[in-house]
Order: sequence, then C-alpha cells, then structure tokens
Amino acid sequence: MQEDKHRTYDLILKLTSSVVVVITILIGIWQYREAAEREFKRRYWEKQLELYFEASGAASRLATSLDKNERDKERLHLYTLYHGPLIMVIDDEGSKALKTFVQLSIDYERDPGLQVQLQSLSRELAHVFRKSLANSKDVKLQDLDFSNY
Repeated sequence: MQEDKHRTYDLILKLTSSVVVVITILIGIWQYREAAEREFKRRYWEKQLELYFEASGAASRLATSLDKNERDKERLHLYTLYHGPLIMVIDDEGSKALKTFVQLSIDYERDPGLQVQLQSLSRELAHVFRKSLANSKDVKLQDLDFSNY
C-alpha cells in the first residue's frame, strides 16, 4: 500500500514537472514572438519616419527653389523614393498627396505662377506624412496593401 502511494506521488510529481516545463517553453516562445513583433514595428516606423522626412524635404526644396536644375534634381529624387523604398511604408493618403504634388510640380514648370500653390501642397504633404506616422504605430504587416503600386 505504501509503495503504491509512493508510485502515485512519484507519477504526479513527474507529470507536474513535465507540465511546468511545457508551460515555461510556451511562455518563452510567446515572449520571443512579442519581442520580435515590437522590434519589427519599431524598425518599420523608424524607416517610415526617415523616408517621410526625406520625401518632405525634397518636396520642400522643389517647391521653394528658383533654380530649374535644382527642381529637376528634387523631382527625380521624389520619383526615386516613390517608385522604390517609399512604396514599402507610404499609405494611400500619402500616395495620393505625393502624386498630386508631383503633378503640380510638372505643371509649375510650364506656369511659374503656380509656385505658391506648390509650396502649399508641400506643406500639406508634410501634414499627411505626419498623420500617417501617427496612425502607423500599430500597423501589422498583413494589413499593408501593396495592390495599388
């Protein structure tokens, strides 16, 4: 009788130990995934911030420069960003604002009287980017839609 009791306790102890080990492993996996997701979001947001600053700066220089060569250089820089790395982080509203800005910058080359309007659109573009940054902190990778690009 005593021996059966010891076997039962031994079995319960081994089973409990195994359950504790499995739970500890599962908690470790969950913590790792959470940390990896936080790190991804942090890096994504930092890259988005960097590219938005770069695009906004190029738009500002394009809108304020009186030198046609400088404007052409900045427009090319915006094209390069838009058709490359910016696609990875820009949202629909930012994309539309950037397209509108680039189109007006082309029109401005034919009609220099549009400079004030172009400068206004440059500021508006910066506001759209700022709003996008504020909204993107909780973006999940699967929520990003690249079908419009």
